[in-house]
Amino acid sequence: MEGIVSRTMLALLLACLVASAFNIGEVFTLFETTLYVDPPVTQVTLNNDFTIDVSITNVIDLVAFKFYLSYDTAILDALSVVFQFPFDGVFEINETAGYVNVESIYIGPPVIGGGRLVSIIFHAVSLGTSPLHLYNTELLDSSFTPIPHVTIDGVVNVINPHDVAVTSIAPWKRVIGKGFWTDIRVTVENQGANTETFTLTLNASTTVIGTMTDITLPSGESTTLIFTLYTNDFEYGTYTLIAYVPPVSGETDTADNTLTDGTAKVTIPGDINGDFIVNIQDASLLGAWWLIILIYPPPPPPAPPPEADINCDGVINIKDAVILGMNWLKHA
Repeated sequence: MEGIVSRTMLALLLACLVASAFNIGEVFTLFETTLYVDPPVTQVTLNNDFTIDVSITNVIDLVAFKFYLSYDTAILDALSVVFQFPFDGVFEINETAGYVNVESIYIGPPVIGGGRLVSIIFHAVSLGTSPLHLYNTELLDSSFTPIPHVTIDGVVNVINPHDVAVTSIAPWKRVIGKGFWTDIRVTVENQGANTETFTLTLNASTTVIGTMTDITLPSGESTTLIFTLYTNDFEYGTYTLIAYVPPVSGETDTADNTLTDGTAKVTIPGDINGDFIVNIQDASLLGAWWLIILIYPPPPPPAPPPEADINCDGVINIKDAVILGMNWLKHA
């Protein structure tokens, strides 16, 4: 028994030494061998070079490998492949078909554990997203027997260094009685690689509802800002909601700096359904949601329409019924 234990300990010690020589910092575990793109998600800016690795984990007795890695040639150019010790090898870059073909040459001891096999250098040529797909993969042990394994792909997102966008406009009400108001939430996002400071303007057709200045967002962050549409000076009618962020310095993707998202109607107080007349249809809506307290954001349907809260106090009650009654059968 002592001899068996000693041989087992010796085998584990040798495994650790080989793993250390491969510079992987891992001892193999009894999990599935995995060939994977590392990192799984890469974000880069336009016109820059970057590197991704193809790595392996949970492998025993690896002496050779080969794989294809496909990519979108409209988004990326592949530039070169660097093999990691103890491997060397050959590679082919096919820009027409959009793949890198890599085949290793065995020059060291069998690999146990995991680590980087190769590093692949790309250049970001266009904005967009490119999958990095591993296929036709093969891993061989020291007897040149295939090693069963799974693969995990990656993805590259190429973004602008400077890019801000308006992503949504959400009014609390889309039908507002003249003389009352509604809040409108506008969401903006920094889709670029740098922190940006910018201005946001919200319009109802050609009328400015409001402008907010000195909005600062780090890369990848979004924020929602609240404007209030006061209708005292508006004529009856339907208005288009338009939010606009002027381009920041260096921004080239300006298509999403303007968002037109739906309408708001200014109508007679008590017109809940927005047909510009106060009648039995509006009274029915009021009665259907009588004494309901409104919350934001509204729950899924069926939910009380915020338009039934005519006086904007957050509850549908007698005060709203009085306003409706005062304007009964009036029309715009």
